[in-house]
Amino acid sequence: MTVRFAVGLAMETGMIGKDKTLFRWSTVLLVLAFVTLLANILGPLSLILDGTDPLVLAKGDDLWKFTLGELKAWDRVVVFTTLVLPSLIWVLGVLQIGQLALLYRGGKVFEQANVRCFLRLGTILVVSGILESLAYPAINHYLFARGISPWLADMKLLFTLEPDLIMAGMFFFVLGKIMQRGVELQEFDRLTV
Repeated sequence: MTVRFAVGLAMETGMIGKDKTLFRWSTVLLVLAFVTLLANILGPLSLILDGTDPLVLAKGDDLWKFTLGELKAWDRVVVFTTLVLPSLIWVLGVLQIGQLALLYRGGKVFEQANVRCFLRLGTILVVSGILESLAYPAINHYLFARGISPWLADMKLLFTLEPDLIMAGMFFFVLGKIMQRGVELQEFDRLTV
């Protein structure tokens, strides 16, 4: 009863548009963004607190396992940062999704703020995909260069690529550019009338 009253009041005062469906779906998006944000923050924390999950490098049939706890402090920082950086950057993407949900809840659908969120989200996804693609090869080469791993593990670059994230990022970036053009045309139409 209270939620309906708050939604009705917000609609009457112009805080959100008249589209109740958009408001509801935006609320779902906002809740999912919050849950995803928590998962992306708590996941890396478990690596720090637990430190017993093995990381495995392979060369042919030979496996070399190690945990973060077995490494020296500086090496642990480098490996942990390399593993966690894509997730931390994705947190910025989740914040953009949350911002979009708030804009939609406010009835703002085709505005410059929405365009900025889509462009930022696209860029964040591409950067996250690239960093995730490079994480394991970077750790592999770092551990070998420091003399920690006994050999340079087999890691073909083709199998470490994250094309899904990069493609999704390009999709959101292009969608943002299309929306930007739509906002420009909308403004042009408003000025010519």
